[in-house]
Amino acid sequence: MSFRIQKIIKMESIIKKYYYLYVAFIVLLLTGYLNAQSIIGSIKFEGNQKFGDEQLLEWSELKPAGFFNKNQITSINKKIITHLNEQGYLYAQIDSVSIHTNIEKRTNDITWYIKENFPFYIGAISVISDSISAEDLISQMDLREDDIYNHKLIEKEINVINRLYAEKGFPFVESTVSEVNIKKSDNSYVVDLFFRVKSGKVAEISKIILTGNKVTKDEVIIREIDIKPGDKYRQDEVEKIPHLLNKLGYFKQVRTPQFTITKENEFALLIEVEEGNTTTFDGIVGYIPDDPSQKKGEGYFTGLLNASFRNLFGTGRKFEIFWEKPDKYSDQFKLYYEEPWIFNLPINVGVGLERLVRDTTYIERSYFTNSSFRITNDLKSIFSFYQKVTIPDSSASRDLRLARNIINTVEFGIEYDTRDYPINPRSGIYYSTKYSFGQKQNTGPSYLIKEENLVENEELQKVQVDLAFFMPIISNQLLYFHIYGSQIKSNENQLQVTDHTWFGGAKSLRGYRENQFHGSVVSWLNIEYRFLIGRNSRLFIFNDWGFYHYKDKEGKKENILPGYGLGIRFDTALGVMGVDFGLGKNDSFSNGKIHFGIENTF
Repeated sequence: MSFRIQKIIKMESIIKKYYYLYVAFIVLLLTGYLNAQSIIGSIKFEGNQKFGDEQLLEWSELKPAGFFNKNQITSINKKIITHLNEQGYLYAQIDSVSIHTNIEKRTNDITWYIKENFPFYIGAISVISDSISAEDLISQMDLREDDIYNHKLIEKEINVINRLYAEKGFPFVESTVSEVNIKKSDNSYVVDLFFRVKSGKVAEISKIILTGNKVTKDEVIIREIDIKPGDKYRQDEVEKIPHLLNKLGYFKQVRTPQFTITKENEFALLIEVEEGNTTTFDGIVGYIPDDPSQKKGEGYFTGLLNASFRNLFGTGRKFEIFWEKPDKYSDQFKLYYEEPWIFNLPINVGVGLERLVRDTTYIERSYFTNSSFRITNDLKSIFSFYQKVTIPDSSASRDLRLARNIINTVEFGIEYDTRDYPINPRSGIYYSTKYSFGQKQNTGPSYLIKEENLVENEELQKVQVDLAFFMPIISNQLLYFHIYGSQIKSNENQLQVTDHTWFGGAKSLRGYRENQFHGSVVSWLNIEYRFLIGRNSRLFIFNDWGFYHYKDKEGKKENILPGYGLGIRFDTALGVMGVDFGLGKNDSFSNGKIHFGIENTF
């Protein structure tokens, strides 16, 4: 113990002995730093004629009254000369830099002495090409005679030429400026440019190599990209591949395809993908206990089951099952299956059925089939046929005057989709319009048909418009706008509530219950400011607006409904989880609605 105490005392004496040396060293460092980092007093430029002081100051990136280090002079000179070169002043130079130090104020007054010299302009442009005509290549260039000479623009034109050749099947093209002829005039220089283009070998895709698709079968990917072995290489077609595959919703990432030469000296197209989760399962069961205050307050179960298989066995087939019981008196069940590429054509056909019980007042049973045909990469046509049977209970027929009916409907439309990544888009437009025509047969009860003077057979027509677009603002931030509208009409002017469009909740008007509103004319607008925090994730604030209109015996019913709040989407092992918190009209914070679930697409 005594040895340790002596050792500590000895260390303290050493520290005291060299304390002032340490302090002096730190003061010396700070003094050197302050001498190097002096404050700028004034900044001047001499000799400049074409470009003003404000422009040169902007290029220097210096600010009056800011800190200045003499070691910055070299890099600042380089910045100014680079900008002058880009403006066509290739012989521009900085003769000297004068720095006057004001010792009292500890400031530096800096003066740059600049000699701009004469500018360079583009003269004649000539192209020697072995495949595409020189006239065609020059017509595609932005560079023109008498333009300011800029080497970056010339590099851009070379890339344009290379791209044009790649689109014609020459991915190994070599384009260079083979000769430069400089001529001096009275107050400028003129540069004649000579481009030489060697197209190289015509490339034919011998094989397509796919990597990363552990579940999705090769033929599913190849049929979507519309390129097969034996096709001529075309750059524009290859660049569309990530967009086409991302639209399937199977992949987290599709890298830019690479054109390569195999060991067998064959031209191959390499496509690398990273698969996402195409199977989602969302399920919850709850029990509401009996209410002693009610005479028949028996407890009941609520629940939700949503299973989606969007790439069944890696074949592109879809299978979905949905069941929900939100309360004691309502439930919904839906089953759907879709077969892609019928007869090896871009035709998808789906069949399904749906059963809906709404507050025990009526039951709807629907049987439907739909199909889509891809016209172009972004445009497809839609055709559907469905039958809906509505069966109200006796009290609904008597009190609500609802009739039993059967509706057979034919629907067709178009869908246009340029979204770059449907799961979490950053840009693009989605547009869909549909028109449906239905034959409705009112089947009873007979007393209701007689009392309400209902026509047994009537015609229904419905129009739907759906538009969404994405407007990038700054990096990873964008504005999202979505508007939906529909109108249904009857030739007999005897629409029932079962014919209406229902809306409200997570997919339409947030801040309200699911399917809280209905009308013969409905529309809603969703506005979101999104912060993209990942490939499949985002934060956002939203403002929704809904509108409905219909007529009944009591007269015209219509309303405009606002909703606002915030939400989040984030990637999980089960799929993309969505949570929104919304407030509706006249809601306090405690009355806000939470919309929660797993989403397949956004």
